[in-house]
This record gives sequence, structure tokens and C-alpha cells, in this order.
Amino acid sequence: MAVSPYSAVTALIWAALGVLLGRAALRREPETAALIFLLAAVRLLAPLETVGSAVLRSEVVYPILRDLVRRGGVGRALLLLWAAGASVRLAGLARQLAEQRGFRRAGALQEDDSRLAELLRETAAELGYHGPVRLAVAGRASAAYQTGFFRPYILLPAESGGFSDRDLHNMLRHELCHFLSGDLWIKTGLRAAGCVLWWYPVMPGLCRDVEQLLELRCDRRACRSLDEAGRLRYLDTLLRLLRRERREGGGVSMGYQGGGDLVQRFQALLNRPEKGGRVRRLALWGMCAALFAASYGVTFQPWTASPALDREAERFAAFDLAQGAYAVVRDAEGCDLYRDAGEYYCHLSHLTALTPPFERPEAAVPEDTPLGWALDRMAERERALCAISPAEETMWRVRKYHGAMQKRLWSNTRGQWRTDWITCSSTGAVSRVVF
Repeated sequence: MAVSPYSAVTALIWAALGVLLGRAALRREPETAALIFLLAAVRLLAPLETVGSAVLRSEVVYPILRDLVRRGGVGRALLLLWAAGASVRLAGLARQLAEQRGFRRAGALQEDDSRLAELLRETAAELGYHGPVRLAVAGRASAAYQTGFFRPYILLPAESGGFSDRDLHNMLRHELCHFLSGDLWIKTGLRAAGCVLWWYPVMPGLCRDVEQLLELRCDRRACRSLDEAGRLRYLDTLLRLLRRERREGGGVSMGYQGGGDLVQRFQALLNRPEKGGRVRRLALWGMCAALFAASYGVTFQPWTASPALDREAERFAAFDLAQGAYAVVRDAEGCDLYRDAGEYYCHLSHLTALTPPFERPEAAVPEDTPLGWALDRMAERERALCAISPAEETMWRVRKYHGAMQKRLWSNTRGQWRTDWITCSSTGAVSRVVF
């Protein structure tokens, strides 16, 4: 396994397809959508290239883009633009977090409010949390807001005294579930990733969908121990808080993303599980895992044919046998074959040249034969010297130069020569290698 620029581009493509698939599954199968998003993130962070990957070639568009990036500092300019955009956005995120911290510090702690303290103690006990919790009232908050990374710090609106005990209980339950699930860490990490990948077109939609999944998970955890009447009261609190936020134009604190998302949250809590839904979900998860594994077996790469050799080399051709090459000297009676290192192998008549494996240049020599073993080991050694990735497509070009056999490795993927001409001795050893 290896990582190359082309495996990174392949990972971006597969991850984008995964995000689009997850967005399509979000409405009917939120759990499956969450798994797809997770696999897409793993695929993006592990852009590995495996041996034997099927290569999907692009002979026009991809090579043009590859050559454009190389030309005249374009690639360096794009990297600087990426770094500058990421730096600006990360600085904006840091400023927002600092403003959030200042907003939290401006709140008035409610340590002496016995009513709130009792509600908070009951709610924490129901959720199995027995650690410290800070509770404050902020003048600009329109609903409850959990701002603590390492311990719960819940902000309530200034009019909290006008809320019923039931509404306050539901708000505290919701925000404590956010803390216990680590949602603030996930949201902040996702926002930071969005700052770094600001040019990636699927990132904005991914951030919105993940936030919706976090709200669905939080609602499910908050209502896990509630009966049907308790779930209805919980949803009634959410609905009235949404109306209040829209009326006052306050900041979104409980993850409201609009009417459509709220409808899904209501349906998730009120609808009963479908019959056979668990089996279907497990089948979908198995399909997702299989597609994830299969994505490592396919890579997208540019492909460029090797340039023509000089006139003297037109008498020679290269047989690509098991990633090794033969020098073929043609004459009127047939052709002479040389091993990849320049050692004479045999003479082929025109009739023999039509028999396997010589009639198909791409055919592989069996590895259990001395010739196949030698070619395979030679190819592995010389590809390693050139730092070639497992799925990179290459071919040896052979010529006769001043009476000596020479070969040179061309990368169809990179559109570049990977070696200089290598002069081969008659004993089969490479006498000079220039990179």
C-alpha cells in the first residue's frame, strides 16, 4: 500500500460519492446515513493505493489538468491559495469560539437558584450523570445552549423564570445529552475540517447533515426513558422554543435547521419502528462495508502514451511481460529477444512469434518459470528504485545506443520519464543508472 497524489484525488472522488449517497439516505435511514458519512471520512483520511487496483484511465481531461498544475508554478500557486483560504477560515473559527467564550462569561451563574438547582439535579440523575454542571443565564440567549467541552456549561435565556418546570426540564435534558454525546467536539472538529477543505464542494452539505444527525441522536437519547406522553411534552417544548426563536430572531441553540428537519425529528420520535427494519438496516450496512472495501480496488489515473524514440530505436520494440521488458531486434527471418537486463534470450521465427505468450505483448509469463521469476523480481526491484506507487502504470522502452542495450522507464500515469537511459551489460547486470 502507498499514498500518491492520484490516490488522494481518488479518495476525494470516492468520499464525495459517499457523502452524496449518505445525503440521499438521510431522510429514510439516518443510522445508515451516519455509517456512510463515517466511511466517507475514513476513505478521505486513508487515501491508500493497493497492489492490483483496477485503473480507470482518463486520456484527455485528467492529463490536461495534471499538466496544467505542473506548468509555470500553477501547482504552487494553488497550494498557496489553499493555505491562505484555510488560514483565514480557521482564524474566523477561532474568533467565533472566542466570542462564544466571552458570551458565556457574560452570563450570570445561577448557583443560588434552588428551583433550577433541583431541576438540574433531577435531570442529571435521570441521565446517569453525577459530575459538576454549571448553569448560567445569558441576556441574548433565546433558548438553552450547551457550551462546555470538558464539563457541562448550560446557558439559559433571561426569561427562564417564565418557563414551566416541564420546559426547563426538557431543555436541560436536551443540552446534557449533547454534552454526554460529545456533540460540541464533533461540531467543532467538523467546522475545522470545513475550514481546511473550504474548496471541497460537498463539505457545506455534509456539515448540515451531520448536525441534523447529532440532533436526531440527542433527541433519541433524551427520550429513551420517557413514555409516549413524556415524548409528546418534549416535542411540545421544542416546537414552542422554535416559534420563540423565530419571533425574536435569536441564535439557534438547539440545532433547529428549519421546518423540514424538525419534521424529521418529530417523525423519528413518534413513528414506531417498521417491521423488518432491523434486518434491512443490517443488509444496508453490509452493502456499505462491501462498497467501502471495493473502493480501494479502483483508482482513477491519467494516462499518457510514451513518446516516440529516435530512429535507431525504431528497430526495437518492448514486450510488457509481467511488468518486465524484452528488447526485440527485428530482421527478415524473425527477431532476437534479449532479457530486460540486455542478456540474449532466444531467436523467434515469424511462426513462433504468433504463439503464446509472444503474440500478446500484455500476456504475463508464468511466475513459476525461471524467466517469469527473473522478470518479476527485476520489475519489483527497479520499480522500488523509482518510488513507483502500486497502481501506477509504467512501461520500459528499450533502444540500442552506440552498440549498447539501454532501457528507460516511462510512467503513463505521470506522463513523465521515471529514469534516465539505463545501460545494460552483457552479463545481465545494470552498469549505470541515472535518475
